[in-house]
Amino acid sequence: PPLYTDEFLERFVANARALQARLEQPLVMENIPGFFDVKASQLPEPVWLARFFDATEVGFLLDLPHVWLEAHYRGMKPEAWLAQFPLEHVVELHVAGVEEDEDLRGPWIAPTAPSEAMLAFLAHAVTRCPRAKAVTFDAFSPSLTADVLFRSVERIRGAL
Repeated sequence: PPLYTDEFLERFVANARALQARLEQPLVMENIPGFFDVKASQLPEPVWLARFFDATEVGFLLDLPHVWLEAHYRGMKPEAWLAQFPLEHVVELHVAGVEEDEDLRGPWIAPTAPSEAMLAFLAHAVTRCPRAKAVTFDAFSPSLTADVLFRSVERIRGAL
C-alpha cells in the first residue's frame, strides 16, 4: 500500500497536474487496495484521497471491491468505511467478484460474478456518488468466461 503522507500527496498532486497539462484530457485516479495500515502513513486513506481530489479536480474511479475488502480486513461494515471516502468526486465505479483465497486465508478479488452482497453494496454506493457516470465490471483473467462476463453485466444492470 502507499504511504499516505503529506510528501507523497505533494508528489501525486504535482504528477497529476503535469499529466493534466500534457494530456489536455480528463484524468481519473482509482483507489488501490490498502488492506493493512503502514505505520509511516500520516493520514487515513480517505483523508489523503480527499486532499488529492480537492487539489487536482481529478475524477475518482471508486473500486468498490477494494473498499469492501478493506472494510472486511478492518472488521468494519463496508457501508461505514465507504462513508469516509470523498464520494462527491466519484465519476466511475468498479464492481467485481470476490472469492476466498487459499494463500491469503481470506477473501480476495476474483474473475467471478459479483455476489448479491457486492451488488447491494454497489446499489448503496451509487446513491451516494452524485457525479458518477459509469459502472464497470472489473474482471481480468484468462479464466474469465464469456458466460460470467455477460451474466455479471446483466446482474449489475439489474442492481442499478
